[in-house]
Amino acid sequence: MTEPPAPPVHPVARVGPRTRRRPDLRVNVTLAGAGAAILLVGAVVVSAGYYAHGDNGRRFLGAILFAAIVAAGYALAVRVRIGGLATAGAVGAAFGVPVCLGFLTLDPASALSSGYPFNVDLVFVLSIAVWLLTYFAVPGLRGRALFLGAAALGLFGYVSLKAAGVESVARIAASPFGNLGGIGGGTDTGTITAIGLIFGLVYYAIAAVLDARGRSGAAVALVVAAFDATVGGVIAGASDMGQSGTGVLLIFLGLGLSAYGSRFGRRFTAWAWAAGFVLGCGLVVEDVVGTSYVGNGFTFMAVGLAVVVAAHLLGGALAEPPEIDDERSQVAGPAGYPAG
Repeated sequence: MTEPPAPPVHPVARVGPRTRRRPDLRVNVTLAGAGAAILLVGAVVVSAGYYAHGDNGRRFLGAILFAAIVAAGYALAVRVRIGGLATAGAVGAAFGVPVCLGFLTLDPASALSSGYPFNVDLVFVLSIAVWLLTYFAVPGLRGRALFLGAAALGLFGYVSLKAAGVESVARIAASPFGNLGGIGGGTDTGTITAIGLIFGLVYYAIAAVLDARGRSGAAVALVVAAFDATVGGVIAGASDMGQSGTGVLLIFLGLGLSAYGSRFGRRFTAWAWAAGFVLGCGLVVEDVVGTSYVGNGFTFMAVGLAVVVAAHLLGGALAEPPEIDDERSQVAGPAGYPAG
């Protein structure tokens, strides 16, 4: 009797256990990652300082230095695989790739024709390809959310730069809250708004599918990229949408995405977008009511009370379980006497 064929393995499952759950926090891991980041900053300072005091040929120091960091990072992570050293290797490998390519193609003269002092296509496309290949195939680094998240953010950044231009993106990045006061705007920022919201919500949708299938480790990378893209889109379009328009958008995003975060136990997503919901309500109320402290105060109180009541009714309608076991069971025995 022949055995039935084994069920097909999902492509994401082939990546490894890191797709199923996030690794537990460890002091040596977080500190080693921070140390690798400091090392990268030091390498940038040395390379940029050396380049600034000579001709364009000096760019090769940065390219060689970061190529060495990338190679050492891969070698370390592949050999050690877990723990602080592996994390440090992953950080060096991930962030060293685009910086190496940036120094390799650095040419200030090209900014006059293309608007970029480096080959933006090569830096972004090759970096994204390397990150994805690493995430899916490289032993020791396979399944690390850092690489999938970097690829997702890199794709969003690349499309934004190509569609709207470096000046628009730089202006928004340099003064994110200025858009609420009318700074920026125009076709370019509208393009970034659309791109940011599309990428952000698509990333959130993919993350929700992964969460539903028990792949929360893989989903976390897309959640991080989704948050950055969505917030970037909202900030870019704030001046065009106006205060009330931005507030309404934040209200809808806050409701939907905080619900998603709560559904799948993503604390940052749930609370961050709940804060976005609060900010949206504040923007709408202040814009509609005006500057009267009496009107604003009582309107905020009424809206807050309405939200609390609605949340209570929604919890009952969804039959949500308590957020923690009944605390009374921990302090009293079955007959009501103190436990223990």
